[in-house]
Amino acid sequence: MHSSLKKRNSRGSACWATSIRLSVILIIATLAFGYSCSNSNKSSTPEILVAGGADSTGTPLATAELFNTLTGSWGCVGGISSTSSPACNQSMSDSRYGHTGTALADGRVLIAGGVDASGNALATAELYVPSSSSFICIGGVSSSPPVCNNSMNDARMFHTATLLSNGMVLLCGGLDVNKAGAEVPTAELFDPSSQSFTTVSSTMSSARALHAASLLPDGNVLVSGGLNGNQTAQATADVYATGVGTFVPAKPMNTARYSHTSTTLPNGLVLIAGGFDVNNNPLSSAELYDPNANSFTALPNSMTSPRAGHTATLLPDGKVLIAGGQSTSGTTLQGTNTAEIYDPVAQTFTATGSMNTARVYHIAKLLPNGTVLVAGGVDNNGQVTNSAEIYNPTTGIFTLTSSMVTARFAPSGNQVQQP
Repeated sequence: MHSSLKKRNSRGSACWATSIRLSVILIIATLAFGYSCSNSNKSSTPEILVAGGADSTGTPLATAELFNTLTGSWGCVGGISSTSSPACNQSMSDSRYGHTGTALADGRVLIAGGVDASGNALATAELYVPSSSSFICIGGVSSSPPVCNNSMNDARMFHTATLLSNGMVLLCGGLDVNKAGAEVPTAELFDPSSQSFTTVSSTMSSARALHAASLLPDGNVLVSGGLNGNQTAQATADVYATGVGTFVPAKPMNTARYSHTSTTLPNGLVLIAGGFDVNNNPLSSAELYDPNANSFTALPNSMTSPRAGHTATLLPDGKVLIAGGQSTSGTTLQGTNTAEIYDPVAQTFTATGSMNTARVYHIAKLLPNGTVLVAGGVDNNGQVTNSAEIYNPTTGIFTLTSSMVTARFAPSGNQVQQP
C-alpha cells in the first residue's frame, strides 16, 4: 500500500488491515435473515449491486451481492458457499476495493481499477451483466492466475468514474504506486460499444486522488480537490469539456479537501461538502460551484457535524441526505451515525434521524420508492459491518433492513435491473 495512505492509517487504507477487527460472527443463512442461496435474484425488480470492497482484515474481496428492492433481501452473485458460515462465492475475476462502479446506459455495470491483495493499483476492469448475473473481464482473462488482463491505460485506485451524456465513462486521476508521485493527473474514456479504454490527451491541472467528480447540466464534468502529488489536500479543480475532450482549470475551492462529496443539484449548482483538510482533520464546511461563473462560493452555514468519507444522496425533492463519515480527528477509522439534510433553497443543513449503525466508507443508493439504502462501512468501534438500513425522507428515520452476507467497506454500489 502506498506510504501516504499508511501515514493516514484508516483515512487512506493500509492500517485498516490491523486496526479493524470483525466482532460480529455471521449467523446461519436463512431467508428469515434476508439471505438468498440462489445465483442472485433474477427478476425485473430493480436491485442494488454491491461489489468488492475490503473485509475486516483489509483484504480486497472478489464477491458481490444484490439487494432486492422489493423483498428487502440480499443474494450473493454466484451463490453462497456455506450455510454454516455464510459467505458469497467468488464472482468477480479480481479482488478489489477503492475501485469505481458505473451503471451504463445498457444496464451493465463497469467495475474499474482499485487496490489488489498486494496493495497495488489495478489496471483491470470487468463488466457486470444483469441478464446472466455474472462478471466478464474486459480484455480477456489471463491463464495463470485466472485474473483479468490489463485493459485500462493507467492503473488507478481511489479515482473517479463519471457516466457522460454520450454513454461513455470518464475515469480521472487516482493513485498508482508504481509511478513517481503516486497520484496521477491522467484520464481515460471507456467506450461501452467497443469495450475499450482510450487515453484522454489532455491531463488535469493537478494530479489528484480521493477527489470528487460530478456531471454538470451542460454535459461537462467538474473534478474537485483530492490529494495532490505531495499527498496533501488541495483546493484546485478542473472542468472536463466533453465536446472537445480537454480539461480546463476552474477557480479553486475556498477550502482544500479530500474524501469529500460532490452533488449536482436540480438548480445546476454543485454542492461540495466535508472531507479532510490539509491537516487530515474532518471538515464541516461546504461550498457551491456555479458552472456559469466557473467558481466556488463558500456556504455561510456549515454542516451540523464535520465529516469525511461520508455519502451524499440527492433526494426526489431536491434536498441532499448526507450520512455517516469520520467526524473526529485521529489515526483510527471510526464512523459516525449522524446524518443531516441540505436544503438548496434555504442553503441550510439540518440534522435528521441518526443511523442505527455508525459507518464510514459505506454506500448509499436512492431506491425507486424514494427511500435510501445505506450499507456496509466501518463503525464507531473500527469494525467492518455488514449491516444495512433504509432512510425514509418523509419520517426522517433510518430503519434496519436485512444485513449483507459479507461485511465490507469501500465497495461500489449501483442500481441494476434485469432487461
